[in-house]
Amino acid sequence: MGKIFGLGLSKTGTTSLDHALTALGFRSVHFPADAETFRQIEAADYQLKLLERVDALTDIPMVPYFRQLDRLYPGSKFILTLREEASWLASMERHYTTHPVERATRPEVIRFFRLANYGALSFNREHLLDVYDDHVRRVTYYFRDRPQDLLVMDICNGDGWETLCPFLGKPIPPIPFPWVNRSVKIANQEAVSG
Repeated sequence: MGKIFGLGLSKTGTTSLDHALTALGFRSVHFPADAETFRQIEAADYQLKLLERVDALTDIPMVPYFRQLDRLYPGSKFILTLREEASWLASMERHYTTHPVERATRPEVIRFFRLANYGALSFNREHLLDVYDDHVRRVTYYFRDRPQDLLVMDICNGDGWETLCPFLGKPIPPIPFPWVNRSVKIANQEAVSG
């Protein structure tokens, strides 16, 4: 098998996916935006040196470049994490509000990836929903004839080991699936439904 790339947008269970991959024995990095990787992506060089040391990368630094990564790393597996749209929008609104670009440790990195993925630096409900729908459509269309290379998971809605392990050819471990930020997700669901 090649590499593993998580193609989910922010707040779709990407951290949980990263923890699950690690629990399965993969060397995984969530939000791979160290200085070297960021410079490579910024220069459109997707032959990432980081991938010499790790098996999997998850979160938005990988999302816009899935076609290039697929060509450069044949035999790789891609995992698209989804989330119910109203809950996702509520979580994104909170994220944009509590993590503005100007307060980031490395604002140029956050600015770059927000623009690359969302085309906006501030929260806009209609725009983000269009981005979400377009992203899901582009990824699923690209892999339409290769279902063995793309797994679509809704971790927030309960997909776990029984979905992930067969796709990666791994046995189901005797531990609960890691649901990171669960209290945040529950608060989001209550806010949306209440």
